[in-house]
Amino acid sequence: MDSLLIEPLSLEKKDDQIIRACHVIRLNNGKEVNRNKLWFQFASHIQPSNAEDCDSYILCLLMDAMTEGRAVTVNGSVSKSLLSNLTEYQRAWHMWRPDLYTVVDIEVKELRKDIAKVDGAVCAFSGGADSMFTVWQHTQKQNSYRTQNIKLCSLIHGFDIPLTDTAAFNAVFNRSSRVLADINIPLEAIKTNYREITKANWGFAHASALIGVLANFKQQVGTRLIGSSYPYSYLHIPWGSSPITDHLLASEQFHVIHDGASYTRTEKINAFANWQVGVNNLRVCWEGDIKDKNCGRCEKCIRTQFNFLACGHAIPHCFPENNNLIAALKKITPKHSGILSDWQQIYDYASAHGINERWLAEVKKLIRRGQPRIFSFSRYGYIRVKLRALRKKKKVKVTV
Repeated sequence: MDSLLIEPLSLEKKDDQIIRACHVIRLNNGKEVNRNKLWFQFASHIQPSNAEDCDSYILCLLMDAMTEGRAVTVNGSVSKSLLSNLTEYQRAWHMWRPDLYTVVDIEVKELRKDIAKVDGAVCAFSGGADSMFTVWQHTQKQNSYRTQNIKLCSLIHGFDIPLTDTAAFNAVFNRSSRVLADINIPLEAIKTNYREITKANWGFAHASALIGVLANFKQQVGTRLIGSSYPYSYLHIPWGSSPITDHLLASEQFHVIHDGASYTRTEKINAFANWQVGVNNLRVCWEGDIKDKNCGRCEKCIRTQFNFLACGHAIPHCFPENNNLIAALKKITPKHSGILSDWQQIYDYASAHGINERWLAEVKKLIRRGQPRIFSFSRYGYIRVKLRALRKKKKVKVTV
């Protein structure tokens, strides 16, 4: 039987940094075939969980185990409530994508009882629209009884900015620190080599990995705020982060709140558009060569500029000047239904709020271009392709 073994290692202290780590050992029929080390590094003034606490490791590595069909053995402690939630989390992903994910057994050395959670919240902050909206809404008390006391934010080095690109990370960290200082929130850096060792699909695994990294702060705060990717009205399923499954990545000690799904992306940007410190330091680009700036040319950069235009705001200085945005629109064809829905939201918002600019007609054409392509990759389209292949191979009639 194939398995994945998680072996927690002793805490290390290096200069003013703490390193928490585990060995990740893959075994085929009991024989070791691969060994890696997963680690997290953060400032020593952050109180770490004890070395045997493996909550963060299982959160990061579960999607790998499900992808490879490996039972998980943890030679440390895991929260009982977290394991209960992960049982349902696995079943959801297996139902969505049975071709990719298997429900696997998890055996742990010690089932840990949860202690009372600490007050306050941590928010993952990349400088993008979702996290910018979340910190603004909560610090401005715009969420009624749902408002959280954000005690700190975290920028992760090793996710969208590679560990080798220290200069870009430092530039983003310094700029993000200044933004958050404007609303009195400290920013903490945390490094991880997760993306260097994972074999899981990032689009599907990013939420479990993100929450796994943030679990390293559970001695300081008891709630994790995850900025939503898509609104309730345009949910893109399956996707790594959603209001359906994010809360299943929690324990009684460390809650998870999927934040902002009652707003479209355009509505989010409109909500903080007058926060000049925020909008002028917005960072949405992940495709550009320079990781600490917006390239202004990729699909996401173009789309974000139209988010601002759709709600009647000027394009902020965080984007390079582009005098031919309409020409850029004509070159875009949405790659998946999530991006298509983002453009649909822009069109719907602008139309509903009396925007009648020439670019709106081009957005409508862009949406039409994307629809046939998206259908071919939809779940139903995927099934049709598989059925055609089956009929051809077996020469039998298959009906739906």
